Amino acid sequence: TLARVDNFIRSYAPKAAEQLVSMSERMSEGSLESYSQALTTCRRLLLTVADAIFPARSEPYIDGGKKKRDVGPENYKNRLMAYLEVKRLSSGTEELIRSDLEHLAA
Repeated sequence: TLARVDNFIRSYAPKAAEQLVSMSERMSEGSLESYSQALTTCRRLLLTVADAIFPARSEPYIDGGKKKRDVGPENYKNRLMAYLEVKRLSSGTEELIRSDLEHLAA
């Protein structure tokens, strides 16, 4: 729900709120260049959230399948995935979020 997302952003990554507003403004402009700028801000938003909830590490994260995943500064997707795994969400919820994150990061 939107209230939960809003509370999460305010609590963990307040800078992300500004990025969400910026993305919305760019998207409403309707030009190809503004869409490109919104996508760049989206990537930066994901990085901001990853920095807040799973800070970068020099050593790899070992996931539940014993696979090593780089979780350095630019590996925001792996860090977000690691956070989800650490939070131990239900498998259905985690899979849905993973799928959405894969799509968004692409």
